Amino acid sequence: WGSIIWEGGRYPTEFQWRAEGYLRRVTEEECTLRRYHAPRSLVTHVSACTKLCDDGHRARRRISRPDSYDDAVCDARQNVDSVNDDCVCMVRFVPIRIEVLRGGPSTRFKGYPQRFEWVRRSGANENAVGAWSMRSVLPFGPTPRMTGMGFRDLTVCIIGTHTSGKSTIGRKLAKLLGCHFDEELGEIERDSESLVEGGHLHGDGSSATTSSGKEDWDDFLLRKECERDTQFQDSNSSIRVVETWHVGNAAWYKLRQQQKITDLDRYKIAIAKHQESSLVIAIQLMLSSPSTMVRRREADADNSKRLPMQDDEHECNQLFIALQDNKLKETLLDPPGIPFLQIDNNADGGEAMEKVLCACLSFVQTHLHNQVLVPSSSETVDNKV
Repeated sequence: WGSIIWEGGRYPTEFQWRAEGYLRRVTEEECTLRRYHAPRSLVTHVSACTKLCDDGHRARRRISRPDSYDDAVCDARQNVDSVNDDCVCMVRFVPIRIEVLRGGPSTRFKGYPQRFEWVRRSGANENAVGAWSMRSVLPFGPTPRMTGMGFRDLTVCIIGTHTSGKSTIGRKLAKLLGCHFDEELGEIERDSESLVEGGHLHGDGSSATTSSGKEDWDDFLLRKECERDTQFQDSNSSIRVVETWHVGNAAWYKLRQQQKITDLDRYKIAIAKHQESSLVIAIQLMLSSPSTMVRRREADADNSKRLPMQDDEHECNQLFIALQDNKLKETLLDPPGIPFLQIDNNADGGEAMEKVLCACLSFVQTHLHNQVLVPSSSETVDNKV
């Protein structure tokens, strides 16, 4: 947790801003992606302090010369190319509560002193209208205390059709956030050496017909996905990026059922249960047409190996329709209010990937404050004017 105070203005209408929130370290990967660089002046000063501390520790004595620090800074500036940027890191401050006090006890202007407070609304996008609740509080009354604030976990779900880039974008996004990446469960659990053409429509992909006498593949995946959710909740990790998850598994289930009646309620229940302890954010990587899938399968043999097909054009069209179905969003994501982003990932190349990663990262960061469990206004000090 952290607090920032900023003062400005002139007597008698001076003002003081105070923000309370939490600090999160920015990963080196994000600094590289967004071209963040520490100011050279900061690097040289921190490098000088580090050098003086190391020298003083080795000499086992206090540094006696008052100009030793100035000399160390000058030396660091002269050898700026050799100074290691690792001596500093970037930290992002995420405000949860902000207040401003305008004027002081001796201010005699009409309407002064003034004091206002803003608190984030849980579940709101920070850029949305009404994302903050505002109220006027007594200028010199007790400071409203936000007791009981805590964190909940964060699950970032990456969904999309075949070859949409879920694995590639998911792994890179996990590195940017400094967290773990959970690969698509269907990829992990099935035997990649026994896949047959068209088998993805009949369970684990090892048969061109639906097998009987063993646990249904979709039932198995749902059970294993719930177990993985529980493992994440019991772990020390607070953030993860997961590929496909219950949302994507539901799309595959619906595709495999074809014309049969589908039971999506079990996926709704699994998502709702996970939401009890974790903030869930969903990102869907979109393709403009099935031809992109065909093109990427031809360009990368690994795509064809992971999902053998009898007729690429026909089956890619089938997957495109089923796995980009907006009805799943309306059924699984909209009712529980899960933040959802659809982003075009049709273009290839490093520059296009950077744009997608920046968009995904920005979307996640606009909702990070919802990890904080903010108490209701009734739990704060009741000092409304």
